[in-house]
Amino acid sequence: TRVFEEYGRSGVASIAVELGEKLNNNPALDSFYVAYPENEKYYKRMLTLGRHALGALSGDIAQNYFKKVPLKYFDDSFFKDYLTVFMINEDYEGGLKKLKEYREVFGETVLYYSNSSMFYSYLKNQEKSKYYLDMAISIFNGEEENAHDIYEAIKGQTLDKRFIKVFECLSKAYKYNAEFHYNFYQLLTNCDNYERAKEELKLATDDANKKGIIDLIGNVVTDCV
Repeated sequence: TRVFEEYGRSGVASIAVELGEKLNNNPALDSFYVAYPENEKYYKRMLTLGRHALGALSGDIAQNYFKKVPLKYFDDSFFKDYLTVFMINEDYEGGLKKLKEYREVFGETVLYYSNSSMFYSYLKNQEKSKYYLDMAISIFNGEEENAHDIYEAIKGQTLDKRFIKVFECLSKAYKYNAEFHYNFYQLLTNCDNYERAKEELKLATDDANKKGIIDLIGNVVTDCV
């Protein structure tokens, strides 16, 4: 706790990266992992160091760690960290290539489709972005983690009734998130559900006022009138 107070989260992550680099360059360890390449502990250490590097905003270092690990050792959380590196580096083609490799190992999941949609959106290919988002929605099974993935991909898209189940799934997780409630308000308005939309708008304005971020929501005040 004292270390966190003194250095902050990013500072602690930087220290972890520095220590990791020293450990990773240890010749004795290198010899061991060359002799036993399929070592799960080694891969877990690389993933953890990659996450620390990402937390320290060291994208290139994070990528160097992540690329040492075969995809079968990634869980969804670490893989999304890996995708974040491509986003930070604005290497959207590289991110799509990595997603295709992910598909070969884990299949066509919500994570695959929703993140592919995001990367195509960054590349201004709205047709493909919409296609992959549609595919993500088509196999969405109501799991909250999948809903988070789709919600990130939805931003900037036209909201329609297909997305209601995603917002419903996240309503507790984003209970105090003004932007979420305002987006839900817009979605419900698009679906002509004005009574429910009014409730979501009230939640958005209440939370925005509490946090002093009313400008973040944009037109909330106008919509309330």
